[in-house]
Amino acid sequence: MRNAPNFDQRLQRFFHDLMIQNYNNSKIVKLPFFGGYIELEMKFDNGMIDLISAKTSVLGDVRKCEDYSLGYTDYVGMTRTTSVVLRKFAQEGMSAEAKMFHDVMPVNNSIV
Repeated sequence: MRNAPNFDQRLQRFFHDLMIQNYNNSKIVKLPFFGGYIELEMKFDNGMIDLISAKTSVLGDVRKCEDYSLGYTDYVGMTRTTSVVLRKFAQEGMSAEAKMFHDVMPVNNSIV
């Protein structure tokens, strides 16, 4: 994701298109990252995005995402916040996976 070309522009286009296609409707989307996903429940009206809830799942641990402000925003604001959150939780997912791998590997394991 970090190395994906034009990631923020593509994410902005995603939220813009989502808003247009779902005008006066609600939608739940899951955005994947390494080790989990972000789940956003949104309603689209008055040319704005109303963020109703935001959750993250990192290696199966689902929690409310405190990085989002619930309420109205536009697709640019949603893109900025989501970009930061995706990068943050992708890093956490990689760290958690590395820790789990380390915890299950025997320390003095000789490979023959």
